[in-house]
Amino acid sequence: MVKIKVNYSFKYLLLVVALLFTAVVHVTAQETDTLETAKALGAQQKYKESCQLLETYYAGHQQDLYAGWLYATALHQVKKYKKSQVVFDRLIQLFPDNLDLRLDYAAKLTEAGNFREALYQLNEMGSSLPEPYLLAIGLIKARMYYWQGAYDKAEKEVNQALAISAKDPEAVGLKKSIDLARSNWLIVDASYSTDDQPLQIVTPSAKAIFYGNARFSWGASFNAPVFMETEKTRSSQWLNGFAQLNFLGPKIGLRIDAGGLRLPSTDFDWTAAIHLDKTLLKHLKIGLSAGRLPYLATLTSLDKKVMQAQYGAYVSWNDQNGWMGHASYDVNSFPAFDNHYYTASAWLVSPALKLSVFSFKAGYGFNYSDSKENTFVSDKPLNEIIDNWDTTTVVTGIYDPFFSPNEQSVHSAIFIISVVPVQKLNISLTANYGFLAKARTPYLYLDKDESGKIYIHREFYEDRYHPLQFDGKISYEISGDFSIYGYYTYQRTNFYTLNLFGLTAIYHF
Repeated sequence: MVKIKVNYSFKYLLLVVALLFTAVVHVTAQETDTLETAKALGAQQKYKESCQLLETYYAGHQQDLYAGWLYATALHQVKKYKKSQVVFDRLIQLFPDNLDLRLDYAAKLTEAGNFREALYQLNEMGSSLPEPYLLAIGLIKARMYYWQGAYDKAEKEVNQALAISAKDPEAVGLKKSIDLARSNWLIVDASYSTDDQPLQIVTPSAKAIFYGNARFSWGASFNAPVFMETEKTRSSQWLNGFAQLNFLGPKIGLRIDAGGLRLPSTDFDWTAAIHLDKTLLKHLKIGLSAGRLPYLATLTSLDKKVMQAQYGAYVSWNDQNGWMGHASYDVNSFPAFDNHYYTASAWLVSPALKLSVFSFKAGYGFNYSDSKENTFVSDKPLNEIIDNWDTTTVVTGIYDPFFSPNEQSVHSAIFIISVVPVQKLNISLTANYGFLAKARTPYLYLDKDESGKIYIHREFYEDRYHPLQFDGKISYEISGDFSIYGYYTYQRTNFYTLNLFGLTAIYHF
């Protein structure tokens, strides 16, 4: 009996061990499957799904380096930077000697714009390291300084990286970008536009920008538009100088412009402008501007001295690899005419969908504008209208001296297509279609007051329309220092239709 009891106990023990082994293998396989699935999702850039899969898993495996690293990377890719940093910090505490972990963390901190913490992590790695680590550290620092506008520091780091690996593609490309940022620019442009006012404009222009250092650059521009109407031709000349100041610590840029011009009316006047912008985050920027500039957009403005005061404020998110957006408020004031108009606008564009050499983006835009007083008036004197009056006569009008929108709102769809068939050739097409737009459009007719005197009366009707703007651009880099691009714009509003053609040459020296 004892023998039988021992045999059953031994069989029971074997069964328990087998079950435990099977459970361990099953759980290990599940864990391996989870991590491999998350890794595959990351390789497919499905970071949101990877985050969802790893969130629960990592909560029970916070000592696992591989799981934590995958999770922190997925969080970074979906732009949950603070949460990603918490996971990375925890991993660094657990594995302080893992150089690859610390290096990857520093690279991601740099991408997120947290440069101070990135430098701390790089310095913690020490200096007595193998060359591959020194190369990677140098490139991270070079990118960091380049994005901050500290080009001298960036050049020093990238030169050290090139000394380690002269053909490293990232180092070579970054060196080129730094040289371009520190170069002088000469830009020559010629354009031709025609609209149905009717007015044709030929505009030759040139601009030179001279680099002093990361904190200062200056330049000048010259524009000489020729305005061609049906019966006469006029011209204008505008010389403008500017200085750009960059305060690297607070990440503030200040540009000051001053110039003089001869208007098409042959009057002379002065111009000035100031632009102030501040970078809050890597992709987030705010700005203010004010200026005294000419207004030359209507036929009537060519006959007069029309100067405007412009004031504006904006906030912009510019992430070339993600969402991009911009919101602004601008006021155009005409003190000599005691009038003004203002515009509030915003747009948002999605990340790019890339298919082979094609890139697609889509977005939404909104624009609202209004004026203090409408400027739409008759294009003929009252006595001339009365002398030739009959019941079929329509009182035609023009905007004098500037276009004045009235409660104009536009909701638009934005579509952007970019094509890079070869490395140095870039083609882009942008369409902005107003699918819902309305404005109070003025019209004129003859009326009599209480005394029987005839006068021209102005009323408004609600006009619904579909504005459209189409922009095309093709650029080609002839050499590292010289490139050209051609551009075309078609614009249709409830006021006019415009076609604009142009060619620009850019030379860096």
